Amino acid sequence: MINYKYDPFNQQIKDFRGHRGNDLIKHAGVQIEWTPEMLQEYVKCADDPIYFCEKYMKILVKGKGLVPITLFPYQKEMILALRHNRFNIFATARQAGKSTVVCAFVLWYLIFSQTKPLVCFLANKGKTSIEILKKVKTAYENIPHWLQHGVIEWNKGSIELENGSRAVAEATSSDSVRGYSIDFLFVDEA
Repeated sequence: MINYKYDPFNQQIKDFRGHRGNDLIKHAGVQIEWTPEMLQEYVKCADDPIYFCEKYMKILVKGKGLVPITLFPYQKEMILALRHNRFNIFATARQAGKSTVVCAFVLWYLIFSQTKPLVCFLANKGKTSIEILKKVKTAYENIPHWLQHGVIEWNKGSIELENGSRAVAEATSSDSVRGYSIDFLFVDEA
């Protein structure tokens, strides 16, 4: 176990070495000295996915770079629906931010779920599902280290966190996710 001191000024860890040379993500076994303020903030984020997303999540916007997410009222409704309902179908116009909303919820779910969830992204092409997972990974890389769990696996098509949460991207086929015990399935372009 490695202990690092948290720097509250920039919300990152001093003298930090990330997973496989990526200083944006914490590797497994890194211990953080929690302050009462950090614990309070962690609990607040765990209780409210909308608060977490709007306070800590950043997305890549064409022409603007990495920006904090601002959710529209219908996107907040989508997040609450995902949190409180087992089955959801969203029919929206193209480019309405539905993939971004799902990625925001998935990021929250992977970090704060107590059940070690397996999230699967399915799309008509493997490349599309990998792009969706990439949004989650980019958002994860840009949250403060003290909110991150250590990373065990971080590759093109999957991630696994120290808390047991996993996310996998696959192409839609008759056997692409056969054998998985999936807790959250996102089917894009259905």
